Amino acid sequence: MYKGSTNQKAGESMVNPVRKLKKILFILGITGTVYLGFRYLLPLVVPFLCAYGVALWMQPSVRYLERKILRGKIPGFSSLVVWIGAVELLGLFTILGVLLYWIGSRLFVQLEQFAGILPQCISWLEVRFSGFWSMLEATIPAIVNNSMNVITWLGEGIIFLVIFVIATLMFLREMEGIREKKSQSVFHREIAIVGRRV
Repeated sequence: MYKGSTNQKAGESMVNPVRKLKKILFILGITGTVYLGFRYLLPLVVPFLCAYGVALWMQPSVRYLERKILRGKIPGFSSLVVWIGAVELLGLFTILGVLLYWIGSRLFVQLEQFAGILPQCISWLEVRFSGFWSMLEATIPAIVNNSMNVITWLGEGIIFLVIFVIATLMFLREMEGIREKKSQSVFHREIAIVGRRV
């Protein structure tokens, strides 16, 4: 009897390395998949995720305005939703633009004041950091060479913005249909749990 229990323990210890190996491979597989997803798929999906989030945020006000404008007439008039969403997005971008303009103008005033005392600062720095200027002159070509990167980032930003606006308006238009399909799905409970956690 004692011998049998020893054999049973030995059998369990033989299984454990296989289970551990499977678990390690499973974790490595998930980690690799998540990494590849973040590395290659996320940049393509980010505009749509942002658009969906903004559409969810805007939907109550858009639906409210749609009901007020239609006053019981044909509900779910999708092009009206798109127009209301476009006006709200324009308002949001206007507010953001005014805010950025205000911050930029304040910053510009500070830069102008700094430019007035810049010669004194330069002479003070020149005395203390004579080697700094040679290093700065060496970095200027690197900055010029990276100007293509700045242009590329600017182009990507414009493409992101265009996709974001179009996707937001399309999500607003189809939001009721998406919710209906989600509630009729066999996995609606799982989708709700994952959505809340995300």
